[in-house]
Amino acid sequence: MKCLIPVIVAVFVLFTSSVGREAAAADFDWMKKNDQVDTAEKSYGKQYVLFRGGPFFQETPSGMNVGEGAEAGYGIQPLRWLAAEASLGFLQADDYDDNLSNLHRSFQMVPVTGTVRAIFPFKQFDIYALAGGGMYYTMMKVDNRNQDISYADDDKVLLGFHYGGGVSLLLGGVSSVGLEVKRIETKWDALDISGTFLTAYFRMGL
Repeated sequence: MKCLIPVIVAVFVLFTSSVGREAAAADFDWMKKNDQVDTAEKSYGKQYVLFRGGPFFQETPSGMNVGEGAEAGYGIQPLRWLAAEASLGFLQADDYDDNLSNLHRSFQMVPVTGTVRAIFPFKQFDIYALAGGGMYYTMMKVDNRNQDISYADDDKVLLGFHYGGGVSLLLGGVSSVGLEVKRIETKWDALDISGTFLTAYFRMGL
């Protein structure tokens, strides 16, 4: 019986030391995971600038050619799944009607808007939906290129909204490149002015 006592004591010491090592390792893993979560959280709340450009499909007034546009913006992403930004842009489209005395119609718009993005995150890319609104300084002109006569030349500040979505390839932090489609809805008095802006963009974290 006395011979068993040292054996029992040795087994107990080995067992407690093994349990202690496992508990310490578990504590280390827990702290490491917390550090990773903190680091991931700290990567958001960052600011960014973005630049986008592409074709602008002006649908009303009807018959307009495919135009072009560009925007620059500033934003912040406070959460992994949420971002907000403000942007300033320029959109234009025109057409020439040879059947009506060579009339030339031109349409230009300067949007000053705010946008909120709901982001569906993945490991290497994001898919997002967007919506927003703002002011659209709009200029429309109709003239005769042969006679140098202007039939209509007016400008107006309009209120409107937009919605759409896109996909972005993550470059690290909040920087990314991507493709986006945005539908613009606004009215000039009773005239419905709408169009679709299809862009490629680059977003750079600050």
